[in-house]
Amino acid sequence: MLGAEPLGTMQDYLNTTCIAEAKNEKIKDCEMFENVIKDFETLLKKVTDIKKKADDSNDYATSSLMDNYISDYIKKLWMLKQMMAK
Repeated sequence: MLGAEPLGTMQDYLNTTCIAEAKNEKIKDCEMFENVIKDFETLLKKVTDIKKKADDSNDYATSSLMDNYISDYIKKLWMLKQMMAK
C-alpha cells in the first residue's frame, strides 16, 4: 500500500511468506496441481485482504491494482480446477 516499503532480501520474503516452499522430491501431477491451487487460493485471500484495507484507507490506486490480481487469480483457479475435474 502507499507509504509502505518492500522487503529487501530473499530471506525477508522467506521469513514472512505463508506459502510453503516445495520439497525437492517427485510428486504426482495431481498433487502438483493441488499444491498450485492451494497457493493461488492463499494469494487470492491475501490480495482480497489488501484490497479491503486499501478501500478502507481510500487508497484507490492499490485497490485497483488488487482488482487486477483478484481477476487473474480467479481465472487461473478456475482453469486449474477444470483441469483437475477431468
